[in-house]
Amino acid sequence: MYTRNNKKYKKFFDEKSGASKRVKILAQSTTTIDDADLKGFMKENYSMIGSLLAERFLDFAKAKSASKHCTQQDLEMLLFLLEAFIVHCIRDHQSKRADIERWIAGILIHHNKHVIRMRGIHILMTLTQTLLNAQLPLENTASLFAKAIYFRPFHDLCRAPNLHESDMAFCASSTPPSKEESLECLQQIIDFSISRERSFADWFAIIKSEILPLLYRDICKEIGVVTEFPDGSFASCPPDIQVVMIHTIGRWVESPVMSKVAWMKDNDHGRIMMEVFRQALRLPVEYLETILQAVELFHTIIISQKTKAIPTVLGGPEQIQVYWQDYIWHMARAFNIYSDAKTMPKHVEVCNAVLQRYAELSLNYREAMTQKTWFALQNTLLHTVCDIFDSSTPFAVSHISADMDTPLMKTLFLVWIRSPHTKEDMWKELESKLTNYLDWRAIVSEWSEKVLQLTYVLIDELYGTGDKKPDSAAQKRKMEKINAEWARVEKKEEVLRDPAVQSLDWTPFKVKYMWNTMLRVLGNVNHITDLANFTTAIQCCSQVVDLLMAAEDEQPPGSAPIMPVYEIFLPWLLEAGMIDEKRNRGRLVACSTLCRMFIRPHLVHAIPAELYAYFYHILMDGLSTQHSSIKWNIIRHSHNVFGLALPGVHVLTPHYLREIPALFMSKSVPENVQLRAVSILMSLVCYPNHLPAISVPYEKGVLSSNELRDSISSIILNALEGETLSPAVRSDLLYATMLVVMDDLTNKARPTVVRKCMSAMMDGTRDTNDEVAKAALMAIQSLTTQYDTLQAIEVETVGPVLSLLASNTITLIKQRLSPDVVAAHILCMLDWALAANLYLLDNPALLEQVCVAVELGMLGESVSLGVVSPATSAEAARDESGKPSGKRRTKFLSRTRGSTDELSKEDALGALERVASTRIERLNTSPAHGSEKVREAAEVALMGLLTCFNNFPLPEGATEGKLAEEENSNAQFFVLNNSVILSLEQIRPRIAMSEAMVKAKRAAGELGAEGAKEGDKDKEEKEKEKEKDGEGGE
Repeated sequence: MYTRNNKKYKKFFDEKSGASKRVKILAQSTTTIDDADLKGFMKENYSMIGSLLAERFLDFAKAKSASKHCTQQDLEMLLFLLEAFIVHCIRDHQSKRADIERWIAGILIHHNKHVIRMRGIHILMTLTQTLLNAQLPLENTASLFAKAIYFRPFHDLCRAPNLHESDMAFCASSTPPSKEESLECLQQIIDFSISRERSFADWFAIIKSEILPLLYRDICKEIGVVTEFPDGSFASCPPDIQVVMIHTIGRWVESPVMSKVAWMKDNDHGRIMMEVFRQALRLPVEYLETILQAVELFHTIIISQKTKAIPTVLGGPEQIQVYWQDYIWHMARAFNIYSDAKTMPKHVEVCNAVLQRYAELSLNYREAMTQKTWFALQNTLLHTVCDIFDSSTPFAVSHISADMDTPLMKTLFLVWIRSPHTKEDMWKELESKLTNYLDWRAIVSEWSEKVLQLTYVLIDELYGTGDKKPDSAAQKRKMEKINAEWARVEKKEEVLRDPAVQSLDWTPFKVKYMWNTMLRVLGNVNHITDLANFTTAIQCCSQVVDLLMAAEDEQPPGSAPIMPVYEIFLPWLLEAGMIDEKRNRGRLVACSTLCRMFIRPHLVHAIPAELYAYFYHILMDGLSTQHSSIKWNIIRHSHNVFGLALPGVHVLTPHYLREIPALFMSKSVPENVQLRAVSILMSLVCYPNHLPAISVPYEKGVLSSNELRDSISSIILNALEGETLSPAVRSDLLYATMLVVMDDLTNKARPTVVRKCMSAMMDGTRDTNDEVAKAALMAIQSLTTQYDTLQAIEVETVGPVLSLLASNTITLIKQRLSPDVVAAHILCMLDWALAANLYLLDNPALLEQVCVAVELGMLGESVSLGVVSPATSAEAARDESGKPSGKRRTKFLSRTRGSTDELSKEDALGALERVASTRIERLNTSPAHGSEKVREAAEVALMGLLTCFNNFPLPEGATEGKLAEEENSNAQFFVLNNSVILSLEQIRPRIAMSEAMVKAKRAAGELGAEGAKEGDKDKEEKEKEKEKDGEGGE
């Protein structure tokens, strides 16, 4: 416990001891006693201690001029004693306060060492807190904080140099204070104030009045903190200090008490905070991290208001909206920061964070924002876009616009669409500004995306498709067709529905107004001179037209149009269809869209007839251009223009016929264009005969129906001579020749043209490509329905066709080529044989060729060859009048290499036995050519021929095999020649199978004698008939 007689303090009271020694003794002794003893000692001896401090500070002040030695350690002990004196004595004894403030001012001189100055700041804060605790006025104490931080390293004009200050320093430093040391001093004051939460309001008042005017002088003068700019103040806060301030605000808002003080409305603290934020967004690129931190921090404070106590101190709704508007406007400054290649990624990150906050305001605070706040958000984004685009070019690489143009436009359009307060004049201003930047791809692409999104909403609201999920099958087919057409021009990416647009509370009127407004916000899309942007804009219009037409097709027939699609888009598309050559790709899209608009199989709403004239003009102009891509595009998308009975469409005929022939003579023409050209020719085949009085005017005169007919057929035949055609195109051309023949046969036939077409199809059967060969066979096969007409115009077709098919079949089987083509040949040959009725029986050589082809198809090789006797075969199938009989029961002769008269009966019977046994054996094994498909086709042909000629009247068919010799009423017998009898017997009707046994009996056997007798009887009957004839003659 403290007593005056204590030996520790005895030397202190010895006035003969020096001041330095007495301070040292007192400083050392205070470290060994508790606070209560020290407090008692200080209160009892405050006058002596105060005098000792004054004497000692005077010594330090005179030390430099008197060349006295005063160490830093002595000064530190003196400062320690000063702090203890302040804590324990200043509250009750303020007589020394002025001296203490003078001493502290000397300690804070920047010529002192940094450690001394830091100690002086701590003593100053201790003095201030002691006065605050005692509720004593600060008076001049607060003003010392302005001197506590040396700001000259940040600003040369901070304070004019004072030559006398170095002489006043207690512990002079060899170097001036650095930025880091100054920041450390500032941070010490902030940390001390934050640690005193109960008295934070007073500390914030000190900071606001003494430090903030130096850093943010404009706002401090504006709100009345100062009347004039303090000496050494900054026009804008230095970046390094700004970093500290942002971090400090972040610490303040963590406490409800400090948050309430920092954003108190009455003292305009919130305005100071917003000024800090404003200047933070103007930091150089090196401080992007701080900028990003400021954006997130102030969003938390004034937008989301997640910090405790903030909503209650920001003020009323109007004041909060003011903060929001300032926040919106200040954030846009982040886009104007200059950045290089190294800092560009971080700069982009900051800009994206700003745009994210803008979007969040429009999405989550749509109802909370007032009209002024919405206007601030919309205008800020618009001005930012203009500033960014004005400071760069669409093709800049190292500018922030290269990365931020698309996010900027996406956010701009989103905000303007979601704003409930956008006025007509604002939309006009937006249009007037954006039309100056149509060379920027981001503007057009984002406009396209938003127009499509609004189109989906429009269809849901106006066409009543919102509840119809999923789409109908017809709708899916139409959209698949649309997508397929798009794929031919340019790959179309799928557009997903944007919830930000879809989630708005739309009404038919609102969405219609917004859709119309957004569609025209870029003005006339044909004024876009950039090639890619113009194509994007026209593609957007095309997609919208497709969506609207697909929705219209789902409406009841005869209903009134909901959206005037033609009135809206036709002017743009017609102008685009005749645009300059530089923007050719957009012109292609426009032409294809016009074709889909006018050439529609099912029209719910009738198209005004006068509009077709504009459409036909576009087609004529496109077909007359020198650009092959435009011609191809028109051919590709108008393939059924002549198949829908469009009004006045015949005027296009000469233009198509003029351009189509050249499409088949060039290798560069795409296959799909050639296929569509063939489709157009097919649709024109019937025109001359259906409209015999038609006359088509064109630039060279008038085209009559006969001339049109000849032109179409000649184009098709000449096209087949092209050597560069793909198999698909050649196949379609063969079908077209078949149509020409069918049209001729059903109307006024032209034998010459029919012969040429038949020759072309027959040549097609020999094509080395299977697809072409099968197409030719199908075409020839289709003409069997017109067999009688072909015969009537005396055009020989049956013999050459059958001979060709049989010859091709034999050749293909021997060469073991495509089984599909062989089977198609056999079936086509069967159809022609059946259509020709008894033609084969009257042409033995042709029958022989057909039989060989069928036999090769069944077995893969020929077992026997022969001929058919025309006398016995034809006579057996005709009645007395010479016409074919109803039963047409015939007599087949054995097919051997020579006539049966040239062979002995024994040889013939032996050959037939070998043939029969060999065939039965062959039919039980796989054919030599190895194709069951060909074998089945040959069996069908054989059965068809046998049934046609009534050789197998049983519906179950026949097969070869051995039968027991017994009497049966179901047996039927056929005489093949004088030595062979065919007997057929159905033995298992339940199994629906008939078996036949060929019995060859020699003349010397069972039938030999009977045959000899019958032969004698025949001779006798013939002699008697001759005698009768002779008698009659006489």
